[in-house]
Amino acid sequence: MKNIICAFLYMTSVLFLFSEDFVKVEEIFSKEDISAVLKGDILIRTYFKTNPGNFNTHLKIEVPATKWTDEDYSKYEILVDEKAFIPYEINEETKLKFYNALTSYSKLKGMVYYSMNGGEIKELILDAYRVKSENNNKKIDDETYNEVKEKLTGYFYQEDNKFGKFIFRSDFNNYGNSFFLSNVSTQGIFPINGKGDYKTITFFIYDDEKKGFFYYNLFAMRIKIGLDLLAKKTNVTLFSSRVRAVTVHLINLIGLDWSNRLRPFEEEKLYKGLYRTY
Repeated sequence: MKNIICAFLYMTSVLFLFSEDFVKVEEIFSKEDISAVLKGDILIRTYFKTNPGNFNTHLKIEVPATKWTDEDYSKYEILVDEKAFIPYEINEETKLKFYNALTSYSKLKGMVYYSMNGGEIKELILDAYRVKSENNNKKIDDETYNEVKEKLTGYFYQEDNKFGKFIFRSDFNNYGNSFFLSNVSTQGIFPINGKGDYKTITFFIYDDEKKGFFYYNLFAMRIKIGLDLLAKKTNVTLFSSRVRAVTVHLINLIGLDWSNRLRPFEEEKLYKGLYRTY
């Protein structure tokens, strides 16, 4: 009897942890957002501090405040975020498949994006693989897990077609059927920024009734030196295309083909300013 009570108390505490500690959909998605993503829309917001080309969708992006997004995001010169709903029925097998897909860093290689300026699909991630640590870039094989761990930290190397070579620290946490992913650069883009100034924060919030994830992906970058020079060479569409590339690629890894959704904006509408909220 004592063992049964202990087991019950343990399970209760675990369920309480999952329900109380992880973010709720309503903390990130408005009612209008929920309605839109359930219809299949991908909602994207873009901000570039100097707004080259006047292509920002917003002049300010308020990042939803949660336990995992508790810093001052107004200090970032570039912010892009996306919201979507990903149909995905969770069971023991599919949950492990999802977990292994998002921890197989070598599968980032070959990620493509839609170039708004070029009007064509280009390769974004030229190379990617797991490494031992931020100070040891020796290539090691992806690990295939037999169980979903509550918390996992790894490091991966990535060669980007524009910004060069990076090592990222990746933290992947499991809360029930929901997940939190944080990828943060361990060095900067010389000379424009430094360690930790290039990051993505991603929530996969599972809905048992709707059988899928409410997905929120935030890209944040500091530009400490050369902002005006960068603005002369590009605009926010470079970053919105990259964020959409990540969304499509991750979803493809779990078996859904969203490759026809690589284009974050229709060019004609973008150039007419129809995506602006100001």
